[in-house]
Amino acid sequence: MRISVILFFMLFVTSAAAQEDREIEQIIENTAENSNEEKEDDELLQMLSAYNKNPVDLNKENLDDLKNFPFQTFSEIEELKNYKMKFGKLISLYELQAVPQWDVETIKKILPFVTLDKNVAIPPLGKRLKGGDNFLLLRISRTLELSKGFFKSGSSSYQGSPEKVFFKYRYNYKNLLQINFTGEKDAGEKFFQKRSPVFDFYSFHLTATNFGKIKRIILGDFTVNMSQGLIQWQSFSLGKGPDVVSVKKQSSVIRPYSSTDENNFMRGTALNIEWKKIDFNLFGSLNKHDANIDSNNNITSLQTSGYHRSENEIKDKNSAKILTLGGSAAIKKNGFFLQFNYIHRQLSVATTKNSDFYKSFKFSGNKLSNYSFEISKNLKNFHFFSEVAKGGKGFGVIAGSLVSLSSNVSLATLYRDIGKEFISLNGSAFTESTKPEFEKGLFTGINIKLVKKVTLSAYSDIFWFPFFRYRVNGSSSGYSALLQVNFKPDKNLEVYGYLRSKIKGGNVESEDEKISGVSDIQKQNLRINFWYRFSPDFSITNRIEVVNFISAKAEDGFAAYSEITYKPFGRKLSGNFRVLYFETGSYDSRIYTYEKDVGYSSSIPSFFDKGYRTVLNLKYKYSKKLTFWLKLSQTVYADKTSLGSGNDMIMGSKKTDVKIQASLEF
Repeated sequence: MRISVILFFMLFVTSAAAQEDREIEQIIENTAENSNEEKEDDELLQMLSAYNKNPVDLNKENLDDLKNFPFQTFSEIEELKNYKMKFGKLISLYELQAVPQWDVETIKKILPFVTLDKNVAIPPLGKRLKGGDNFLLLRISRTLELSKGFFKSGSSSYQGSPEKVFFKYRYNYKNLLQINFTGEKDAGEKFFQKRSPVFDFYSFHLTATNFGKIKRIILGDFTVNMSQGLIQWQSFSLGKGPDVVSVKKQSSVIRPYSSTDENNFMRGTALNIEWKKIDFNLFGSLNKHDANIDSNNNITSLQTSGYHRSENEIKDKNSAKILTLGGSAAIKKNGFFLQFNYIHRQLSVATTKNSDFYKSFKFSGNKLSNYSFEISKNLKNFHFFSEVAKGGKGFGVIAGSLVSLSSNVSLATLYRDIGKEFISLNGSAFTESTKPEFEKGLFTGINIKLVKKVTLSAYSDIFWFPFFRYRVNGSSSGYSALLQVNFKPDKNLEVYGYLRSKIKGGNVESEDEKISGVSDIQKQNLRINFWYRFSPDFSITNRIEVVNFISAKAEDGFAAYSEITYKPFGRKLSGNFRVLYFETGSYDSRIYTYEKDVGYSSSIPSFFDKGYRTVLNLKYKYSKKLTFWLKLSQTVYADKTSLGSGNDMIMGSKKTDVKIQASLEF
């Protein structure tokens, strides 16, 4: 029976070798739209690159690595585990089609990152230092037009060169041993600063798995992700988007860190072991953090930009130490899962109470302990999950469900209730706010495969804020909703359109520029995205997006681009070229778009005011081991004599960026 299933579906899955990255692009794009900030982060793409070169073994007993893929749902992973328990190890990757909920599209997404066990014995630690894959990456970029900070003198001027430099070395032996070294210097930062030879920022980790009874040990930099993120979450995660069943967060508790965010990680030791069917994760970290310290030796704010360009920014660098200790213990049996999480932080310098009224319940002092319980249960086609957490003097609760009504219909619900005195320094849960703090909300969503070629996604999220917030002088409420339809008749055409709407409370200024109270602020986005491959080598993407923003007054925005991609199979040269036009009333009606970048990187700029942008990406694969990239981009604005503000102000109406990258594998 299993052999016949494999043979029957081989024809449908063979095309997965040419995995497209459009879904990854939309996932990253959604994160920027939900957080309302521009993104330039390589965490997800770096992780996928590492798994592509060293795939996950689907026949090993522990499939926790699958949790790290944003396109892999909890239900799909559980169905694969159940299938293996019933039928044993997979004979072929094509057999995945026989796993419930694993349709052809699901398999196409995962195939580049998975493999099957070759029954190779696990070598001791010493032998893993030879025979692995070595990877070197060097990236240099700069803006050709210099900003004001490079021309000024004094403590606020930029001390370094305008180039941004990124370096990475990675060694990987079959995912059993990983060594990573990362160095970065931002534009305006110096090379060879005091206590920082060559680069301004460094990151290092050594990770070993299946090391005796130790499932994973990390020395150096790592992230910690606990349950649904109420008390701790540092890695990439999805927010509201068309894949509604992704409302449940999932990740390995401890993960090696190799990105360039200079603050959102831990530095020390992390350990994952299993003892008597209980899965333990333990960690300890002593990390330096950028902070602004006043004359009374109190922290007024923890800095997160990672910039050390001027004397003032350099002064704040590593001025506070944070000691972090914690762990988790989890047990799973018969579809029931229970996990306990604990984390304690101690700062070398106390934070002071902020005078802003909306920050009345923010953290102050130098110690904070958090703990939480996560409970989940599978019941036929239902999955229920919940996390209850305590932080500071308050509590937070998240409870949700995932329901598979059929192979074509999935439902998701999530309720959260965050108390006013709940505090978590590194929490990142499914909330409307950036961090889980004093909020109530109810999310409901549905995915439907209407017919073989058409899918529909929709969600509604209602939220309440009982207390003041930033730029909201009073209690407020709101909702967000999305309706998206995807049409994919064949492998050469894909069209999707969505309508996204949000109403949220905010301060509204009157005509005399005085705040007149809290009122509803509305924003609606309508997008049509069209992708067509008109030959094996060429494809084209066209997008039109309009936005309507209503606050004290109404304004509209518009953006459209056309992009042609040249991606021949087996050829050395490939690339893409984009032309984008945008016109919005102001920053409030800005529009975000995902932009292809050099390898292992991405960017999501926002566009506002009026102008156009051109982008050229080229990739030249000199040999199997050596690859070069070049990105040229320019944005030209109409009716502007300067761009940006403060030290980042550029005189003129255009901004030109150049990025060069090379990678070597050996």
